[in-house]
Amino acid sequence: MDESQPTKLVANDTSVVKIKQTEQLPITVDINKICSVRRHDRFKEKNLNKIVEEGLDKPIVLVPNIYGHYMQIKDERKDCMQTWLKSFPFLAYAGNETITIARKLKYDMISCVIAEDIEWARRYKEALNY
Repeated sequence: MDESQPTKLVANDTSVVKIKQTEQLPITVDINKICSVRRHDRFKEKNLNKIVEEGLDKPIVLVPNIYGHYMQIKDERKDCMQTWLKSFPFLAYAGNETITIARKLKYDMISCVIAEDIEWARRYKEALNY
C-alpha cells in the first residue's frame, strides 16, 4: 500500500441515508477530527474481523463538537467520557466502536453522516439501524 495516500474506511452502503424530513449522502472525514465519546477503547474481536473481511457496512453518525451536544450525549450514555474535549471538530454519536477499530487498523478517513444536532443524530442512527 502506498503510504503517502490516506487510507479510507468507506461504507459498503454509500447510498443516501433517508429519514422522513431529509436525505444525507455519506462523506469521508479525517478520523483524527473525530472524538469518540466512550471512555474506553474496548471492542469486540468479531467486529474487528468483520471490518477486515467485509469492510464498513454503514457510515458512522457525527455531530459538531459543541458543549451542549457533549452534555446531551453524556446524559444518554453510561460509558461516556467524563471530560469534554473541545479540540475535535466532531463528536461521534453512533459508531464509536467502529472508530476505535478503524484507528487500530490505521485508517485515516471514515465514512460518516453529519447531523446538525442530537435530534437529527438520533434519527440518522435509527435510519442506519445502530
